[in-house]
Amino acid sequence: MLKLKLEALGHPTPSDVALSAQEKAFVDAVRLLASKLDVPHHPNHLLQLEAVARVVHDRLSPAAQGRKPVVGKPFPFDKGNDEVSSNDPALDLPMRILRLLQIQSLRELQTHINETIVAVQNITANPKTDTKLGKVGR
Repeated sequence: MLKLKLEALGHPTPSDVALSAQEKAFVDAVRLLASKLDVPHHPNHLLQLEAVARVVHDRLSPAAQGRKPVVGKPFPFDKGNDEVSSNDPALDLPMRILRLLQIQSLRELQTHINETIVAVQNITANPKTDTKLGKVGR
């Protein structure tokens, strides 16, 4: 079915194309795809292809389809009096962004830890009441 659609559009079919990973056409295609997905340039096109695959997986996986887009007011990176890099002002904004990404990562980790604690407590924290002894617990 895909082969017929490709042929109808005048594109080469997979059996017509035989590219090696080192051919210029392949490298150019990886670079073009990366630029369309806003993946940063990397000298090694195979590493850049891995990054493209991760971006596609993150955006198109079933888990990503269920996520709601982030809405709200953008965070004002340029405002604030907490200078991160006093030696180089050009590094200040990237350092702030990295700090916020680290905080987000730590928050997600803490959420997973809390969910694990709750799951374990649901299993273990089930006190049995012995009304004959008048005690709660074991």
